[in-house]
Amino acid sequence: MSQGSRVLVLGLDGASWDLIDRFVGEGRLPNIASLIESGFRAPLNSTMPPMTLPSWSSMLTGTNPGKHGIFDFVHRRAPGWVLEYGNSTHRRVPTLHRLLSEGGARVASLCVPTTWPPEPLNGVVIAGFDSPVST
Repeated sequence: MSQGSRVLVLGLDGASWDLIDRFVGEGRLPNIASLIESGFRAPLNSTMPPMTLPSWSSMLTGTNPGKHGIFDFVHRRAPGWVLEYGNSTHRRVPTLHRLLSEGGARVASLCVPTTWPPEPLNGVVIAGFDSPVST
């Protein structure tokens, strides 16, 4: 990829191509249709277990849950059995965002699960739904 190239990775948690293709064919997803037409699409196999937090961490790192360390929505806090909600501090390997940022690229991560707390990057991070909600 050359200097100044732009890449958009769009992930739709829980979406399936059979439904997306149907809705695109019916004209109900014109923006998705445009992205498909001008870009590339592919189905991805999920992780084991096939859950949001481990799957997104695998997408962000290119590794499986055994390597990145996120297996579920909760994480056991050692040495006891206190459970806490999983977050980015439980990930044991760097994300693509961090590697790109450290390489000088400007990155934006918008609403991606397992990005709370946000890591310092050359760019913008708006953490995913797993970030704390203020009342």
